Amino acid sequence: TCAGERAVAAATGLSRKGQHAAALIRLTPLAESHPDNSSLRILTAYTKLQIGNLLGAFDDAEKAEAAKNGNHYKCLFFAKVALVTNDLETCRRELRHAEGDPSLKQEVAAVRKQLESKEKQTRTP
Repeated sequence: TCAGERAVAAATGLSRKGQHAAALIRLTPLAESHPDNSSLRILTAYTKLQIGNLLGAFDDAEKAEAAKNGNHYKCLFFAKVALVTNDLETCRRELRHAEGDPSLKQEVAAVRKQLESKEKQTRTP
C-alpha cells in the first residue's frame, strides 16, 4: 500500500540518520501486519541489530527466512545474523541455501571466511 511504502521510506530515512529506535517504532507494526513479507522482516532485523537487540534480530531474520516470498538474500542475511549471535550451525545451513544464487557468491564467500575464523577460535583452547 502507499501508506506502507511511505512508512518504510520514512523508517529507512530515520535509520540512515542513525535514528534506529525511531525507525523500529515505524517498522514493527508493519512487520506484524505483514508477517510473510521477508523484506520487512529483514529491515526490522537490521534495525534491531543497530540498537543491539541481537535476539530480536535473530528472531526477525529467522521469520524472514521462513517467509514464502523473497530470494536467497534472506538466507544470506540470516546467516550473517546467526554468525553475529554465534549460532554457527544455523550460519552454515543458511550459507548452503544462499549458495543457490550465483549473484551472492562473493558475499557468501566472505561470510564463510568469517565463519571458519570463528570456528577456529572456538576450537582453540
